[in-house]
Amino acid sequence: NITEDLGYKAVKKFLVKRDEQSGDIDQNLDEKLVSGTSIMEALDICLKNNFFQFNGKVYQQKNGVGTGIKLAPPYACMAMGEFEDIVFGSNNQLLDLLMFWKRFIDDVIGLFKGSEQEFDEFVSWLNSIMRGIVKFKSNFSSDKVEFLDLIISIENGKLKTNLFVKPSNIQIYLDFISNHPAHCKVGLVYGQALRIIERCSEPADADLHLENLRGKLLSRNYP
Repeated sequence: NITEDLGYKAVKKFLVKRDEQSGDIDQNLDEKLVSGTSIMEALDICLKNNFFQFNGKVYQQKNGVGTGIKLAPPYACMAMGEFEDIVFGSNNQLLDLLMFWKRFIDDVIGLFKGSEQEFDEFVSWLNSIMRGIVKFKSNFSSDKVEFLDLIISIENGKLKTNLFVKPSNIQIYLDFISNHPAHCKVGLVYGQALRIIERCSEPADADLHLENLRGKLLSRNYP
């Protein structure tokens, strides 16, 4: 739940950093960088003018970021970056147990060398920093975790990866008889198969997912 205070503060901070880093670079460009003031004004327009229709009535969204608008992912990234600055700028001793922390927008994977109880205390502390704004749901395991579209596990002291498909994903692909260019359909098959091969460290796991993909595609009239 990105408030204006968190989001705007983060964007301003990154714009200042951008201007400091650009330095003399933009002097050699034919076009100047868009000013931070202009970006902040455009951001304000985008965030405060989200309208949608439901049951014949038009509504204006008052809080949060509009679903599906292009600025939502980078806005969320910057807001979470600001949150991380607060977290890692603190002196909480539980941070000493955190060996690894990587984030994709608002999904985080980490390595924690404490007990599960200490991990729960760590997550509770994270959720106390900005109550009602940033709240983590967590999953702790010593042998397997799911992160984005990956299942990451430890077997015989080595990391193993497999494709993770959410139970809610029923994998309904574009129908082959749809009036789309042929390259879209070819690209769909290629892209999905490549994704499986890249995600699976074990060929046997990849084969199972590829056979499943084949069945799903046949059900959508692919030859």
